[in-house]
Amino acid sequence: VGQKVASCGPRVRVPTACGGCEYNPNGIMDAQSKALEVDDKHFGTPCHHKFKMSFSGCPIDCARTREMDLGFQGVVYPVWSKDLCNGCTLCAKACQEGAIVSDKEGMPMFDESKCVYCGDCIRACPTDAWKDKKKGWLVRTGGKHGRHPREADQVANFLPDNKVNDFISATLKWYKENGKPKERIGTVIARVGLDKYKKEVVSALVKT
Repeated sequence: VGQKVASCGPRVRVPTACGGCEYNPNGIMDAQSKALEVDDKHFGTPCHHKFKMSFSGCPIDCARTREMDLGFQGVVYPVWSKDLCNGCTLCAKACQEGAIVSDKEGMPMFDESKCVYCGDCIRACPTDAWKDKKKGWLVRTGGKHGRHPREADQVANFLPDNKVNDFISATLKWYKENGKPKERIGTVIARVGLDKYKKEVVSALVKT
């Protein structure tokens, strides 16, 4: 009937995704298109255990990337242009993280340590004083839910969109080489150490 057979057992499952930038005004990255692309390339790949992936278009994280073996969340890096700013303070009011506060003249002061790279300041600015410097994917590895849940480790930020499949391939290769039968990748990371994974997978694909 033209339908694909779903995957189960110890292999890569169908990736899930939120509506992304096509349906949600908060969307930064195209989660739907990327999930379909990843599905075409990696669906059904044999693993030591089930391997789940998801894609969220923004930091609201509707696709729950923290609970996935490998999760990708859209992020955007904001930059401010003083010459275009009219001091309206709308960016500070829009920021839910306290990463932007206004001085006495209404000029924004940016604390990157509090920023979650959601882009609310960019969308709120009426003069385009806030713009995106770069977009990409925040990457989390090793999450799972169930009886013994584990929150995924954040391992990369601003991974370029064209590097996602390379990142997945490298992760699956590392998982195959370091894992044991019936062992989720989060358990492997807990056993051998996150630094080993980051050194052998992340550092080769993500510029720091």
